[in-house]
Amino acid sequence: MEDVFYYSENGGVFRSRQHVINHVDMILGLTKSEQEMDDQRKLIVIFDREKKEYIPIMTKDITDEDFDRFRNRIILDSFYASEWLQFSLAEKEDGDLVLSKDLQNEEAVEELLNRAFDVWVEEEQSWDNFIDRTAVVAIMLNWEVPVVDRIVVNRIPTEEEIQGLPVALNTRNTISKDRVESVAWKAFSEKICKNVFVKLYLNYKQNEVCAVCKRSMNSSTVIHHIDYDWNCSFCNSKLEWRIPNTRTQPNCELCFNEHRDWFDACVSRLKLLHNSCHYYIDHL
Repeated sequence: MEDVFYYSENGGVFRSRQHVINHVDMILGLTKSEQEMDDQRKLIVIFDREKKEYIPIMTKDITDEDFDRFRNRIILDSFYASEWLQFSLAEKEDGDLVLSKDLQNEEAVEELLNRAFDVWVEEEQSWDNFIDRTAVVAIMLNWEVPVVDRIVVNRIPTEEEIQGLPVALNTRNTISKDRVESVAWKAFSEKICKNVFVKLYLNYKQNEVCAVCKRSMNSSTVIHHIDYDWNCSFCNSKLEWRIPNTRTQPNCELCFNEHRDWFDACVSRLKLLHNSCHYYIDHL
């Protein structure tokens, strides 16, 4: 078998956390147009990091109730992802690569997985290092050339780090319809996100680092809500202002100066994040 099969490695560097999430959805078989599973069979390999063992799971066997939790766990394990690697295997026939029918049986799939593991374990110098540097491995069984895909991480985040992520306590869907349509709630949940003064204040309060990745801020930032169960108190006084050529916003700077307790109550429910980190948090 060793002389019959052809092996090749491919891959690339992740450009952002949005890129990581898109890649996770690709290996899970989620379509871009709708969050539905495609008809391709995927074998996903996750890891028991305490026992240093791997656990193979077929995507078609994951129930709808468990799928979101399964996906979120992979995304969390991929938090410090740096690159993806691919290992492909096909028969070589007259100089061309052709899909082997044998790859459709369990023995051949296990052979493909083991070959890929052998290569990557050797590169990482040990099985333990390989597990510590791998978020997930997937095999796309119905691709023209079967591929083993690995998300490589600098490290797996600790449970303490995961618990510390600023995930929203609630969502818009948990707020009553009457309240969602109120001026006060919209001022806090929507209009405050474009307020320059609040952005500057959060940047100062967070020592100019992102609340997710703890890296320095740049110009591409966004205000993130960790609690939507709140209303703007200042806009009820009709003290709103209109910046030229923009939509109406609450005057948060004036609120800061005249009603500091109101202002503090709002910003305690907000975090400033990089755009890509915000995308990451919002897709958990």
